[in-house]
Amino acid sequence: MEQNEKLRALETLQKKLYAYNCASNSLYLDAVTVAPKNTAEGRGVALSILAGELQKLMTAPETLALVEELYARRETLDTLHRREVEELRRSCRQLTRIPAEEYMAYSELTNRASDVWHKAKEENDFASFCPILQELVEYNRKFAGYYDAEKAPYDALLNEYERGVDTQQLDVFFDTLRKGLVPLIRAIGEKPQIDDSFLHLEYPVEQQKAFADYLMEVMGLDRGHCGLGETEHPFTLEFNNKDVRITTNYDLHNVASSMYSVLHEGGHALYELGIRDDLQYTCLTGGVSMGVHESQSRFYENLIGRSRAFIGAIYPKVQEFFPAQLGNVTAEQFYRAVNKVEPSLIRTESDELTYCLHVMVRYEIEKQLIAGTLTAKEVPAAWAELYKEYLGVEVPNDREGCLQDSHWSGGSFGYFPSYALGNAYGAQMLHNMEQEFDVYGGVAHGDLSAVTGWLREKGHQYGHLLEPAEVVRNACGPTPADTCFGKLPAARLLLLCEDLYLILVHEGGTGETGSLQLAQLLAQLLGLRQNGDVVGVAQLCGLGQHGGKVHIAVVEQGDLLLGTGDLVTLLQQNAADALEADGEAHGGHLGAQELADHVVVAAAASHCTAELRAGDLKHHAGVVALAAHQAGAVGHIEAAVGHGLCGGQHILQVIGNGGVGAAGSYGLQCHITGGNEIG
Repeated sequence: MEQNEKLRALETLQKKLYAYNCASNSLYLDAVTVAPKNTAEGRGVALSILAGELQKLMTAPETLALVEELYARRETLDTLHRREVEELRRSCRQLTRIPAEEYMAYSELTNRASDVWHKAKEENDFASFCPILQELVEYNRKFAGYYDAEKAPYDALLNEYERGVDTQQLDVFFDTLRKGLVPLIRAIGEKPQIDDSFLHLEYPVEQQKAFADYLMEVMGLDRGHCGLGETEHPFTLEFNNKDVRITTNYDLHNVASSMYSVLHEGGHALYELGIRDDLQYTCLTGGVSMGVHESQSRFYENLIGRSRAFIGAIYPKVQEFFPAQLGNVTAEQFYRAVNKVEPSLIRTESDELTYCLHVMVRYEIEKQLIAGTLTAKEVPAAWAELYKEYLGVEVPNDREGCLQDSHWSGGSFGYFPSYALGNAYGAQMLHNMEQEFDVYGGVAHGDLSAVTGWLREKGHQYGHLLEPAEVVRNACGPTPADTCFGKLPAARLLLLCEDLYLILVHEGGTGETGSLQLAQLLAQLLGLRQNGDVVGVAQLCGLGQHGGKVHIAVVEQGDLLLGTGDLVTLLQQNAADALEADGEAHGGHLGAQELADHVVVAAAASHCTAELRAGDLKHHAGVVALAAHQAGAVGHIEAAVGHGLCGGQHILQVIGNGGVGAAGSYGLQCHITGGNEIG
């Protein structure tokens, strides 16, 4: 089969996958919006069969052969087809590890669980949901082993939503947030409180629906391509960039609840509607990661929707919809009310400051559930304890407690941290956006087109075509490392080498550690295009004058290393003296123990290559050492350059500062063609 024929077969395959997902998503949408209550059984049978057929298609010998053949030839493909093949290969490999009967059974289980959860929440009856929750936990623990047996189970699940993120990173991230937020929230609670009682008057649902339509209009959501439905727990479902569905829930005594649900889900919808046409019906459509997706929903919900400019622009219309309730309330009063900081029970209705604490509660419980240190039966008590500890509020019942979210009923363990990451991404995006134009100037006139256009240009349009790190960098602006490299033209000398070998030396094998992520970051800083997995080969993307390559290998201590020419070691800041002394003490050689948790970059000074072991690495000019510090510590990179590199007398110094940033993911979310439910 010639390559063009193979590419046509690839297109057909992806459209079949799209069709299966469309069918499944349609059934799901019907189930949680308009379907009669007692109809789950038949729908479960259909969804199970559809899931089985999709898996069968993805794991068929002819599919695997097609994908592997194209992957082997990926360097001959254009960017779009190469990325399609890379993504499909990852999904195919994952699905082959899951037994077909378990995959089908799990699809039926999540359908049944959704139905049970809706009834349990309505009736405030956690006991009825508890057995199926435990079953979902056990399935996810098992599936985590299929996804990546080398990872801790919860880390493997996290990786499905934000590739590269693990508990080690998130623990640091959340601990930092908790230490800052808890005392601040308590201090605010001691101050005079804002009167928001007018938000909790009776607001007729029909008027709220008209208000929701108006908000969609202000956001620029075309009702010809974006539907608005009603459900217990709001979500967004995309079929393609011409068909996105959002939902909300109307609270008779809380007008802000639906208002901010529409803005949140509308942010998701704008992302999906903004993806390029040429990515439709392929595995590259859809948001690139849940962290990036939630950055868009939280951006419109909070950074736009709670701004003084936005409230001022829409408030005359708000008063028209609710004259009896808000006729005597000023725009400033409304603005202050919707920004009131007050610990509360419901995550989706919480203020911008306390929101991340709600996420932390779920994160801590998920970790324990998947680790097996907490059972489903113990969830209500753990939930109440954490809400008291983090937010200082008493949980009166399970409906307003552990039954409030739909995520677990859908099997989405590992999703919740994406909300917190999204908050961090969104804040960085706003900062970068404000450097280019007057963001709130347009918003103050009810015009969000500049904001949406900027986000579409920087991120929306690419779907999965770019990696999450690239999307984040496009939208959030350069990191300190990017800035340093951009200001130092001498760094380009590194790219004049015919070949460059990136050697990672760390303890504990080839897992996704801090050193691995640092390597990926370094490759990105140098403008490299990574092909396939990070552990492999990254080819220079037209920047090297001699068309050189960058070889990336991750090894354990003592394992074989690849090097070229005369290797030179540069020591990291703060450890330079100690490591220098070690080098001298060892006669100019650094062993594996001394090089552990360092990233070593060896520039090719000649065409000759050598095979070296860690203990044979000579300690002199030409190698760049990058400290990995602790696993998961991506942190900031600072760079300083001498007058040159390749002569062997001058040095490029790259130094890693520990600490985890909000953008801790540098990989790709596993994604199969079709729609995803987004909360």
